Amino acid sequence: MNILNEVFVKQFHTFQARMIHPSFVVDQVNGRQLTLFFSQGNQWKRLRALFSSSLTISKIKSVEPIMEKAHDELYQVFKKNENKVIDVIPNILDMTFAFISRSALGINEEFGKTQEEDFDTTNKPDLDMKIPKKITRDELIGASMAYLFGGADTTATLINYCLYELTIHPECEEIILQEIDDYIKNEDDVNYNNVKNLEFLDRFIKETGRLHPFAYLAAMRRAIESATVQTSNGNLLQIDKHTAILPNMIVISKDKNVWGKDANEFNPDRFLPENSKNRHPLAWMLFGAGPRICPGKNLAIYETKATLIRLLQEFKFELHEKSKLNEVTKTFMTFESLKMKIIPRKKE
Repeated sequence: MNILNEVFVKQFHTFQARMIHPSFVVDQVNGRQLTLFFSQGNQWKRLRALFSSSLTISKIKSVEPIMEKAHDELYQVFKKNENKVIDVIPNILDMTFAFISRSALGINEEFGKTQEEDFDTTNKPDLDMKIPKKITRDELIGASMAYLFGGADTTATLINYCLYELTIHPECEEIILQEIDDYIKNEDDVNYNNVKNLEFLDRFIKETGRLHPFAYLAAMRRAIESATVQTSNGNLLQIDKHTAILPNMIVISKDKNVWGKDANEFNPDRFLPENSKNRHPLAWMLFGAGPRICPGKNLAIYETKATLIRLLQEFKFELHEKSKLNEVTKTFMTFESLKMKIIPRKKE
Protein backbone atom coordinates (compact mmCIF):
# COMPACT_ATOMS: atom_id res chain seq x y z
CA MET A 1 0.00 0.00 0.00
CA ASN A 2 2.94 2.31 0.65
CA ILE A 3 4.12 1.91 -2.94
CA LEU A 4 0.64 2.79 -4.21
CA ASN A 5 0.64 5.93 -2.10
CA GLU A 6 4.00 6.90 -3.57
CA VAL A 7 2.79 6.29 -7.14
CA PHE A 8 -0.69 7.79 -6.96
CA VAL A 9 -0.18 10.61 -4.47
CA LYS A 10 3.29 11.55 -3.23
CA GLN A 11 5.08 11.15 -6.58
CA PHE A 12 2.08 11.68 -8.84
CA HIS A 13 4.08 14.00 -11.11
CA THR A 14 6.45 11.16 -12.00
CA PHE A 15 3.67 8.58 -12.43
CA GLN A 16 1.13 10.85 -14.11
CA ALA A 17 1.05 8.98 -17.44
CA ARG A 18 -1.20 6.12 -18.49
CA MET A 19 0.15 2.85 -19.77
CA ILE A 20 -1.33 2.29 -23.24
CA HIS A 21 -1.63 -1.02 -25.02
CA PRO A 22 0.81 -1.33 -27.97
CA SER A 23 -2.17 -1.64 -30.33
CA PHE A 24 -2.89 2.04 -29.70
CA VAL A 25 -0.88 4.63 -31.54
CA VAL A 26 -1.28 7.71 -29.36
CA ASP A 27 0.97 10.69 -28.80
CA GLN A 28 0.25 11.27 -25.12
CA VAL A 29 1.98 14.63 -25.10
CA ASN A 30 0.98 16.41 -28.31
CA GLY A 31 -1.85 14.37 -29.84
CA ARG A 32 -4.62 16.47 -31.45
CA GLN A 33 -7.57 14.44 -30.22
CA LEU A 34 -6.14 13.37 -26.89
CA THR A 35 -8.71 12.59 -24.24
CA LEU A 36 -8.47 13.33 -20.54
CA PHE A 37 -7.79 9.61 -20.04
CA PHE A 38 -4.75 9.43 -22.34
CA SER A 39 -3.18 12.88 -22.03
CA GLN A 40 -0.41 13.89 -19.65
CA GLY A 41 1.50 17.00 -18.58
CA ASN A 42 0.04 20.39 -19.39
CA GLN A 43 -2.54 18.99 -21.78
CA TRP A 44 -3.91 16.71 -19.05
CA LYS A 45 -3.97 19.58 -16.57
CA ARG A 46 -5.90 21.82 -18.94
CA LEU A 47 -8.41 19.15 -19.92
CA ARG A 48 -8.87 18.10 -16.30
CA ALA A 49 -9.69 21.67 -15.28
CA LEU A 50 -12.09 22.12 -18.18
CA PHE A 51 -14.08 18.92 -17.89
CA SER A 52 -14.10 18.74 -14.11
CA SER A 53 -16.13 21.95 -14.21
CA SER A 54 -18.81 20.08 -16.18
CA LEU A 55 -19.06 17.38 -13.49
CA THR A 56 -19.80 19.49 -10.42
CA ILE A 57 -22.75 18.67 -8.15
CA SER A 58 -24.78 21.52 -9.63
CA LYS A 59 -24.16 20.22 -13.17
CA ILE A 60 -25.09 16.69 -12.09
CA LYS A 61 -28.37 18.00 -10.69
CA SER A 62 -29.06 19.83 -13.94
CA VAL A 63 -29.13 16.59 -15.97
CA GLU A 64 -31.59 14.80 -13.69
CA PRO A 65 -34.45 15.16 -16.24
CA ILE A 66 -32.27 13.41 -18.85
CA MET A 67 -31.52 10.60 -16.40
CA GLU A 68 -35.21 10.27 -15.54
CA LYS A 69 -36.14 9.87 -19.20
CA ALA A 70 -33.48 7.19 -19.66
CA HIS A 71 -34.86 5.41 -16.59
CA ASP A 72 -38.38 5.59 -18.03
CA GLU A 73 -37.18 3.95 -21.22
CA LEU A 74 -35.43 1.19 -19.27
CA TYR A 75 -38.58 0.67 -17.20
CA GLN A 76 -40.65 0.21 -20.35
CA VAL A 77 -38.23 -2.46 -21.63
CA PHE A 78 -38.38 -4.38 -18.36
CA LYS A 79 -42.15 -3.91 -18.16
CA LYS A 80 -42.55 -5.64 -21.53
CA ASN A 81 -40.45 -8.52 -20.20
CA GLU A 82 -42.21 -9.03 -16.88
CA ASN A 83 -41.99 -12.61 -15.61
CA LYS A 84 -39.52 -13.43 -18.37
CA VAL A 85 -35.82 -14.26 -18.17
CA ILE A 86 -33.62 -11.84 -20.08
CA ASP A 87 -29.97 -10.82 -20.20
CA VAL A 88 -30.06 -7.43 -18.45
CA ILE A 89 -26.56 -6.38 -19.55
CA PRO A 90 -27.45 -4.89 -22.98
CA ASN A 91 -30.51 -3.12 -21.55
CA ILE A 92 -28.56 -1.49 -18.73
CA LEU A 93 -25.88 -0.42 -21.21
CA ASP A 94 -28.53 1.07 -23.51
CA MET A 95 -29.77 3.15 -20.58
CA THR A 96 -26.37 4.45 -19.49
CA PHE A 97 -25.37 5.11 -23.10
CA ALA A 98 -28.57 7.09 -23.68
CA PHE A 99 -28.01 9.16 -20.56
CA ILE A 100 -24.36 9.97 -21.16
CA SER A 101 -24.82 10.72 -24.86
CA ARG A 102 -27.77 13.06 -24.23
CA SER A 103 -26.08 14.89 -21.39
CA ALA A 104 -22.32 14.88 -22.00
CA LEU A 105 -22.55 15.37 -25.76
CA GLY A 106 -24.82 18.33 -25.24
CA ILE A 107 -21.73 20.43 -24.57
CA ASN A 108 -22.03 23.66 -26.53
CA GLU A 109 -19.08 24.07 -28.83
CA GLU A 110 -19.08 27.75 -27.94
CA PHE A 111 -17.53 26.54 -24.70
CA GLY A 112 -14.29 26.38 -26.60
CA LYS A 113 -14.47 30.08 -27.39
CA THR A 114 -14.65 31.45 -23.86
CA GLN A 115 -12.36 34.20 -22.67
CA GLU A 116 -8.90 32.92 -21.93
CA GLU A 117 -8.01 32.72 -18.24
CA ASP A 118 -5.09 31.31 -16.29
CA PHE A 119 -5.30 28.84 -13.44
CA ASP A 120 -3.04 27.81 -10.60
CA THR A 121 0.28 26.19 -11.42
CA THR A 122 2.65 23.80 -9.69
CA ASN A 123 6.39 23.89 -9.32
CA LYS A 124 6.86 20.86 -11.56
CA PRO A 125 8.64 21.45 -14.88
CA ASP A 126 5.96 20.11 -17.21
CA LEU A 127 3.00 21.36 -15.16
CA ASP A 128 4.00 24.97 -14.53
CA MET A 129 2.93 26.84 -17.65
CA LYS A 130 -0.03 29.18 -17.59
CA ILE A 131 -2.43 27.66 -20.06
CA PRO A 132 -5.62 29.25 -21.42
CA LYS A 133 -8.92 27.70 -20.41
CA LYS A 134 -10.13 26.71 -23.84
CA ILE A 135 -10.75 23.52 -25.72
CA THR A 136 -10.09 22.80 -29.37
CA ARG A 137 -12.51 21.08 -31.74
CA ASP A 138 -10.21 18.04 -31.91
CA GLU A 139 -10.11 17.80 -28.12
CA LEU A 140 -13.88 18.07 -27.98
CA ILE A 141 -14.19 15.15 -30.41
CA GLY A 142 -11.79 13.10 -28.31
CA ALA A 143 -13.65 14.04 -25.13
CA SER A 144 -16.97 12.99 -26.64
CA MET A 145 -15.64 9.53 -27.41
CA ALA A 146 -14.14 9.27 -23.93
CA TYR A 147 -17.43 10.29 -22.29
CA LEU A 148 -19.36 7.68 -24.25
CA PHE A 149 -16.94 4.91 -23.38
CA GLY A 150 -15.95 5.87 -19.85
CA GLY A 151 -19.32 7.23 -18.79
CA ALA A 152 -21.58 4.51 -20.18
CA ASP A 153 -19.71 1.22 -19.97
CA THR A 154 -18.27 1.69 -16.49
CA THR A 155 -21.53 2.74 -14.85
CA ALA A 156 -23.47 -0.02 -16.60
CA THR A 157 -20.96 -2.59 -15.33
CA LEU A 158 -21.28 -1.31 -11.76
CA ILE A 159 -25.09 -1.45 -11.95
CA ASN A 160 -24.92 -5.02 -13.26
CA TYR A 161 -22.73 -6.13 -10.38
CA CYS A 162 -25.09 -4.42 -7.92
CA LEU A 163 -28.09 -6.26 -9.38
CA TYR A 164 -26.15 -9.51 -9.12
CA GLU A 165 -25.28 -8.93 -5.46
CA LEU A 166 -28.90 -7.98 -4.69
CA THR A 167 -30.11 -11.33 -5.99
CA ILE A 168 -27.83 -13.29 -3.67
CA HIS A 169 -28.22 -10.96 -0.67
CA PRO A 170 -31.97 -10.44 -0.18
CA GLU A 171 -31.31 -9.11 3.32
CA CYS A 172 -29.53 -6.15 1.74
CA GLU A 173 -32.40 -5.61 -0.67
CA GLU A 174 -34.84 -5.37 2.25
CA ILE A 175 -32.76 -2.70 3.97
CA ILE A 176 -32.46 -0.71 0.74
CA LEU A 177 -36.20 -0.98 0.13
CA GLN A 178 -36.84 0.38 3.61
CA GLU A 179 -34.52 3.31 2.93
CA ILE A 180 -36.36 3.97 -0.32
CA ASP A 181 -39.69 3.99 1.53
CA ASP A 182 -38.26 6.46 4.05
CA TYR A 183 -36.90 8.99 1.58
CA ILE A 184 -38.39 8.32 -1.87
CA LYS A 185 -42.18 8.60 -2.04
CA ASN A 186 -42.55 8.87 -5.81
CA GLU A 187 -40.52 9.20 -9.02
CA ASP A 188 -40.09 12.94 -8.52
CA ASP A 189 -38.30 12.29 -5.24
CA VAL A 190 -35.44 10.52 -7.03
CA ASN A 191 -33.09 13.49 -6.97
CA TYR A 192 -29.58 14.15 -5.73
CA ASN A 193 -30.62 15.64 -2.39
CA ASN A 194 -32.87 12.72 -1.47
CA VAL A 195 -30.71 9.96 -2.87
CA LYS A 196 -27.71 10.98 -0.77
CA ASN A 197 -29.73 10.12 2.35
CA LEU A 198 -29.74 6.42 1.49
CA GLU A 199 -26.62 5.61 3.48
CA PHE A 200 -26.93 1.83 3.37
CA LEU A 201 -27.33 1.94 -0.41
CA ASP A 202 -24.10 3.94 -0.56
CA ARG A 203 -22.30 1.30 1.51
CA PHE A 204 -23.85 -1.47 -0.57
CA ILE A 205 -22.45 0.03 -3.78
CA LYS A 206 -19.01 0.51 -2.23
CA GLU A 207 -18.96 -3.10 -1.05
CA THR A 208 -20.00 -4.26 -4.52
CA GLY A 209 -17.14 -2.25 -5.98
CA ARG A 210 -14.72 -3.72 -3.46
CA LEU A 211 -15.50 -7.31 -4.43
CA HIS A 212 -15.72 -6.48 -8.15
CA PRO A 213 -12.95 -3.98 -9.06
CA PHE A 214 -13.95 -4.24 -12.70
CA ALA A 215 -11.93 -1.28 -14.03
CA TYR A 216 -8.64 -2.17 -12.36
CA LEU A 217 -6.68 -2.01 -15.63
CA ALA A 218 -7.46 1.71 -15.90
CA ALA A 219 -5.49 2.33 -12.72
CA MET A 220 -2.18 1.48 -14.39
CA ARG A 221 0.39 4.30 -14.22
CA ARG A 222 3.61 4.77 -16.20
CA ALA A 223 6.74 6.56 -14.97
CA ILE A 224 7.72 9.46 -17.23
CA GLU A 225 11.15 9.45 -15.61
CA SER A 226 13.12 7.17 -13.30
CA ALA A 227 12.18 7.32 -9.64
CA THR A 228 12.78 5.75 -6.26
CA VAL A 229 9.86 4.73 -4.06
CA GLN A 230 9.82 3.55 -0.48
CA THR A 231 8.22 0.23 0.40
CA SER A 232 6.24 -0.44 3.59
CA ASN A 233 9.30 -1.95 5.30
CA GLY A 234 11.41 1.12 4.55
CA ASN A 235 13.41 -0.33 1.66
CA LEU A 236 13.94 1.75 -1.48
CA LEU A 237 12.78 0.44 -4.83
CA GLN A 238 14.18 1.76 -8.12
CA ILE A 239 11.56 2.32 -10.83
CA ASP A 240 12.99 2.84 -14.32
CA LYS A 241 11.56 5.32 -16.80
CA HIS A 242 8.55 3.97 -18.76
CA THR A 243 7.92 1.23 -16.18
CA ALA A 244 4.22 0.66 -15.57
CA ILE A 245 2.72 0.09 -12.12
CA LEU A 246 -0.58 -1.83 -11.94
CA PRO A 247 -2.23 -2.14 -8.51
CA ASN A 248 -3.45 -5.70 -8.00
CA MET A 249 -6.90 -4.60 -6.82
CA ILE A 250 -8.33 -8.09 -7.22
CA VAL A 251 -5.95 -9.27 -4.47
CA ILE A 252 -6.04 -6.10 -2.38
CA SER A 253 -9.85 -6.08 -2.33
CA LYS A 254 -9.85 -9.44 -0.51
CA ASP A 255 -6.73 -9.00 1.59
CA LYS A 256 -7.59 -10.05 5.14
CA ASN A 257 -4.81 -7.82 6.49
CA VAL A 258 -6.69 -4.85 5.04
CA TRP A 259 -10.35 -5.86 5.28
CA GLY A 260 -10.37 -8.30 8.19
CA LYS A 261 -10.99 -12.00 8.54
CA ASP A 262 -14.33 -11.73 6.71
CA ALA A 263 -12.73 -10.16 3.61
CA ASN A 264 -14.34 -12.73 1.32
CA GLU A 265 -17.81 -12.03 2.66
CA PHE A 266 -20.25 -9.39 1.41
CA ASN A 267 -20.69 -6.87 4.22
CA PRO A 268 -21.67 -3.26 3.40
CA ASP A 269 -21.24 -2.26 7.04
CA ARG A 270 -17.48 -2.52 6.68
CA PHE A 271 -17.85 0.97 5.15
CA LEU A 272 -19.43 2.45 8.28
CA PRO A 273 -17.25 5.35 9.53
CA GLU A 274 -16.29 3.50 12.69
CA ASN A 275 -15.17 0.49 10.63
CA SER A 276 -13.25 2.53 8.06
CA LYS A 277 -11.27 5.02 10.15
CA ASN A 278 -8.07 2.96 10.34
CA ARG A 279 -8.22 1.56 6.81
CA HIS A 280 -5.66 2.72 4.26
CA PRO A 281 -7.34 5.22 1.90
CA LEU A 282 -5.97 3.40 -1.15
CA ALA A 283 -7.49 0.06 -0.17
CA TRP A 284 -10.59 0.97 -2.23
CA MET A 285 -9.70 2.32 -5.68
CA LEU A 286 -12.73 1.62 -7.83
CA PHE A 287 -12.29 5.04 -9.47
CA GLY A 288 -8.54 5.35 -9.10
CA ALA A 289 -6.82 7.64 -6.59
CA GLY A 290 -4.83 10.84 -6.28
CA PRO A 291 -5.00 13.83 -8.63
CA ARG A 292 -5.91 11.54 -11.54
CA ILE A 293 -8.93 9.96 -9.83
CA CYS A 294 -11.90 9.63 -12.20
CA PRO A 295 -13.58 13.07 -12.45
CA GLY A 296 -16.91 11.36 -13.15
CA LYS A 297 -16.93 9.45 -9.84
CA ASN A 298 -19.80 11.43 -8.30
CA LEU A 299 -21.91 11.17 -11.43
CA ALA A 300 -21.32 7.41 -11.75
CA ILE A 301 -22.23 6.74 -8.11
CA TYR A 302 -25.34 8.92 -8.31
CA GLU A 303 -26.49 7.34 -11.57
CA THR A 304 -25.99 3.88 -10.07
CA LYS A 305 -28.00 4.78 -6.97
CA ALA A 306 -30.81 6.45 -8.91
CA THR A 307 -31.06 3.53 -11.34
CA LEU A 308 -31.22 0.94 -8.56
CA ILE A 309 -33.88 2.96 -6.73
CA ARG A 310 -36.07 3.21 -9.81
CA LEU A 311 -35.68 -0.47 -10.66
CA LEU A 312 -36.25 -1.74 -7.12
CA GLN A 313 -39.39 0.36 -6.80
CA GLU A 314 -40.88 -1.53 -9.73
CA PHE A 315 -39.22 -4.94 -9.96
CA LYS A 316 -37.62 -7.80 -8.11
CA PHE A 317 -34.77 -9.58 -9.88
CA GLU A 318 -34.04 -13.29 -9.68
CA LEU A 319 -30.78 -14.73 -10.98
CA HIS A 320 -31.40 -17.39 -13.62
CA GLU A 321 -29.57 -20.64 -13.04
CA LYS A 322 -28.35 -20.78 -16.64
CA SER A 323 -26.82 -17.32 -16.58
CA LYS A 324 -23.22 -17.36 -17.79
CA LEU A 325 -21.50 -15.90 -14.76
CA ASN A 326 -17.99 -16.44 -16.07
CA GLU A 327 -16.15 -13.18 -15.53
CA VAL A 328 -14.05 -12.08 -18.48
CA THR A 329 -11.59 -9.20 -18.75
CA LYS A 330 -11.51 -7.27 -22.00
CA THR A 331 -11.40 -3.60 -21.15
CA PHE A 332 -13.38 -4.25 -17.98
CA MET A 333 -13.95 -7.31 -15.87
CA THR A 334 -17.59 -8.25 -16.36
CA PHE A 335 -20.02 -11.14 -16.81
CA GLU A 336 -20.44 -12.86 -20.16
CA SER A 337 -24.18 -12.54 -19.57
CA LEU A 338 -26.44 -11.81 -16.64
CA LYS A 339 -29.79 -13.50 -17.15
CA MET A 340 -32.46 -12.50 -14.67
CA LYS A 341 -36.17 -12.98 -14.22
CA ILE A 342 -37.97 -9.64 -14.10
CA ILE A 343 -40.72 -9.90 -11.48
CA PRO A 344 -43.15 -6.99 -10.99
CA ARG A 345 -43.11 -5.78 -7.42
CA LYS A 346 -46.51 -5.85 -5.75
CA LYS A 347 -47.81 -2.42 -4.80
CA GLU A 348 -49.36 -2.10 -1.36
